[in-house]
Amino acid sequence: MNSRGFTLLEMLVALAVMAVLGALAWGSLDVLAEKQQVLETRAGQWQRLTLARALLDQDIRHARIRRVRDAQGRRLPALMLQGGQLQWTRGGVWDTQGEPGHLQRVFWNFQGAHPRRAAWPVADVAAGTEAVTSLEVTEVDEMRVWLLDEQGRWQDRWPLPGQVEDAFPRAIRVRWHSPRFGDLQWQWYWGLTRPDWPVQGAPSGEQDHAS
Repeated sequence: MNSRGFTLLEMLVALAVMAVLGALAWGSLDVLAEKQQVLETRAGQWQRLTLARALLDQDIRHARIRRVRDAQGRRLPALMLQGGQLQWTRGGVWDTQGEPGHLQRVFWNFQGAHPRRAAWPVADVAAGTEAVTSLEVTEVDEMRVWLLDEQGRWQDRWPLPGQVEDAFPRAIRVRWHSPRFGDLQWQWYWGLTRPDWPVQGAPSGEQDHAS
């Protein structure tokens, strides 16, 4: 029985076909690897953004209506919104005797390129005590804050002229703009239930309730 092998031309054609298939397969793997890297990067950015939002949520939910003194001995309102900075007193979880946990002064600064969260270790700051930055939200390039007054109007400054130092808004509205994820908006009410009074000019978006 005669056996016939491959001719040189057939081997060259087969090698050429295999080379083409290999190049296509390698290109597909390269594209898949790039897409996976993009997805992993996006997931990491979203996770960091979610953690930052969770910290903001905790700060707001643990807000305390308490005036403080700064390092120069000046008395500051319970909550301040001015000059690209939101500052207030926060505490920990209330204990079984109805007393607040450890108090500290926190602020979110949104003047620069990215919002930053910092805090003093105590509510009344002693001379020489520095605030410690705990977070910079690099995924956000713009942050805006509004506070709801007694007449149901959104304000971009607080306290308002003529208000007492421990005046507290009824709600807070926060908007972040992320180059990757667009506009992200949240709203918290300081109260057990959503109020039934009219809110003037409230932007639309997701709403959260804070006690």
